Parts: sequence; C-alpha cells; structure tokens
Amino acid sequence: MRGATSFVLLSGLIACALVASPVRAGDVDIVRALAREKAAAVSILKAKGQKQIATMAQDRVFIAYINASTQGQGARLRARMATMFGTLWNRFGLRGVALVDRAGELVIRVGEKPGAPTTFDVKRDPVVSAGFAQAAFKVATITDAETLTYAAPVIWRDRAEFVLSARQSLAAYRKVLTRGTANGAFVVLVDAKGRVLADTRNGTADGARGKLVAGLSLEALKRAVKGSRDEGTGEVVRGNERFNVSYQSVGDWTVVAAASVAVPRRCPGAGTRLCG
Repeated sequence: MRGATSFVLLSGLIACALVASPVRAGDVDIVRALAREKAAAVSILKAKGQKQIATMAQDRVFIAYINASTQGQGARLRARMATMFGTLWNRFGLRGVALVDRAGELVIRVGEKPGAPTTFDVKRDPVVSAGFAQAAFKVATITDAETLTYAAPVIWRDRAEFVLSARQSLAAYRKVLTRGTANGAFVVLVDAKGRVLADTRNGTADGARGKLVAGLSLEALKRAVKGSRDEGTGEVVRGNERFNVSYQSVGDWTVVAAASVAVPRRCPGAGTRLCG
C-alpha cells in the first residue's frame, strides 16, 4: 500500500510539473526578449520602406520630365518612371507608388486599385500635403487602419515640384511579428492613438482602439506593470487569466508581447500545496 500511495503522490507531482510548464514558457524574460526582437524588426522594416522612397525621390528622371520639351519625350519619361515604380512592387510590402505634381495632378501611378483618384487637394490631402511639407531627403509617414504611406518631395531649384508616395501594407508587419513567435505567445502592434495595426492572434488589424491584453488598453497596461513611457515588463491578471507582458516603443508605435501563465492550482494528493 505504501508503494501504491507513493505512486499516486508521484503521479500528482508529475501532473503538477506539467501544469506548471506554461509558466516557464511565458516567463517575463522571454516576453521581454520577444518584445525587443519584434520592435527591432518593425523598426528595420519601416526604415527600409522610408529609404526606398527617399532614394527614388532623388532620381534625375523627375527633373528630366520637368524639362521635357515635347509630348513624346514626356511620354517616354513616364514609361521609364512606370518601370522604376514597378521595381518597388511588394518590396518590403510597398504598393501603390504614385507621383503627384504641384497642381495636385497625378503624373503616374503603378499598382493602385482601379478608380483611385487622379487629382488631389495639395493643402488638404493628408499624403500630398505631408509630402510637400518635407525638406529634401526627408520622408513623411502617414498611418491609417490598413496601410502605412510614405511621401517624399522631389526638389528642383530649391522647390518641391512633385510628391512621390508609396503605400506599405500592414500585412508585412503582421508577417514579421508572427515569424518565430512561439505557440501561446502573441504580439500586437499599436499606433500612437491606440489603434491596433497588427495582431498575431487573428492575422488582421481592424483599427480598433482599446483592449490589448487582459482587457487593458495600452495606457492601462503601462500603468499595470509600472513601466515607463517607452518600455515595461510585468504580469497582468484578469479573473482566472494571467499574462506576462512586455512592451517596447518603436517611434510613435508600440510593440506589445504577451504569453499566458498557468494559474496556480492545488496538486492532487499534496494537501494545501499549490501547483505552479
């Protein structure tokens, strides 16, 4: 009987250890490392998109187009631009490359959906106005619920003559957040307004503001773990759910990494001892 009792007790302890294993998988050091890794990946992807547009805006083809003396020459230069723009298609998630002149007229666009506008209010359109407001070699970044848009001026004789822009799909960010994220952990990308831009739990971003982890908004989560404006790590609880959470800022965005933690429970046959 003593042997049987010992076997039952040992079985209970093994079960206890198995239940406790998610705690190790969701350790705060792991989610901290995950948040930092994904923040770095987001920063690199964003920088690459910006660099592509900043570099292309300096191409001499745009100045040649300004100085074109015939319609035929202008048409040949637009064809050359179309080829250039096509090289960006889906590179770092870039889509919809467009060139707009000072009057708000579309010069050329590649990779946009049919029916997209061909004229713009240069003072009110968020992309065009932001692009014209930039200094040479600078890139404006405009975010909405599903895309990130980069806009850079094309400068000639100290004046912005065109705005070159390209959309970057947020699906590219969801892809880098998902890659290598272990089962049981998840990562959310949030903008400065608290909108969800990417979420590895559902693969989509709906632009919703509010609850990220354990029913908490980003600001509430920062307070819960007593973190700083730019980073923090700790545990948050909602009812019987517990999460290890870490967040890391990336410019005006924030990456939040989290993993569930097993709730302690009593081990079978171990009296008042807690499992995990």
